[in-house]
Amino acid sequence: MKESLSFDEQDDRIVGLLDRIRHLNETIVYHQSFANKDLVAIREFSDRRDQYVKQLAELLEDVGVIVQLPTDRQQAA
Repeated sequence: MKESLSFDEQDDRIVGLLDRIRHLNETIVYHQSFANKDLVAIREFSDRRDQYVKQLAELLEDVGVIVQLPTDRQQAA
C-alpha cells in the first residue's frame, strides 16, 4: 500500500531525490576521474543512485509522469 502524500510532501520528496541523484552523479564522475579508480565505490554510488531514480520514477508515476530508464548503465552516464 502506498502512503498518501500531500502535494507539498510529494514536491519535497521529488526535489530531495533530484538533489541526491545530482550529488551522486557528481560523486561518481569524481571517482571515475582517477587513474586508479575505486570500482567498488563507483558501483556502490551507482547502485544507490539507481535506488533513488527508481523512487523518483514511482513518485512521478503517481502524478501521471512516466519515466523510461535506460537498460544499460553506460547509457545513463
